[in-house]
Amino acid sequence: MWRVALRPKWAALLVLVLAVVTLFVWAGNWQWNRAQQNSSAEQSSSAPPRDLATVLQPQQRINAAATDGRVRASGIWEPADTVLVSGRTHDGRTGVWIVAPLLVEDARLPVVLGFTPQPPRQLPQLPSGPVQVVGHLRQGQSPGGVDHRTASPSGVTVYRSLSTAELVNAWQSPMYSAYLIGVEPATLDADLPAGTELMAVRPAPENAGLAWRNLSYALQWFLFAGFAVVLWYRMVRDAYVDEQAQAG
Repeated sequence: MWRVALRPKWAALLVLVLAVVTLFVWAGNWQWNRAQQNSSAEQSSSAPPRDLATVLQPQQRINAAATDGRVRASGIWEPADTVLVSGRTHDGRTGVWIVAPLLVEDARLPVVLGFTPQPPRQLPQLPSGPVQVVGHLRQGQSPGGVDHRTASPSGVTVYRSLSTAELVNAWQSPMYSAYLIGVEPATLDADLPAGTELMAVRPAPENAGLAWRNLSYALQWFLFAGFAVVLWYRMVRDAYVDEQAQAG
């Protein structure tokens, strides 16, 4: 049978098959490496927090590396510019986020203080001195505008999304392009008004589900590579069997 395989027709087809196999294996390795990178990113969530200055600068576009793991920001609260973000969900309940600006040197970083089922009548009283806050950076959301339908007993502005593009116009100061989420309310040293329920907002993983998806894609590419070789072998074998039948 191998004499048939070495004929120019089948040898040329083998070269083409090997080129396709090389492409499939390369694609499979790329997906495999992506899966490992995503797995490493998930493990970094338990690593010690990094300083904000080493991850992101004011007005700098956020990248994927900045969303890996926790970040520590140092600054001073500016509670007078606190806002609410409506349409948020937490454990099946709908409510609002309370978002306060943290002044980090000369720029403001929006910080999600927590979730509350109802817009509060009074806002949490934040410490007046320098503080450190630990959480996860996430890219600012698409602008949604002011939500005039959601009542705000405290009188602060309610937005439909947490858009840094909208907040920079409202706060009139240099901004970070991301916001901080996943902050534990208990670490804020804030005085909560009576009856105010403030719950921590867990950050959704940026690459949720991608690791398994990349692994499945890698497996598919490797299977395609194997199928191409098997297909060539069967074609050569069929040609050999036909020749043997005609000779017999």
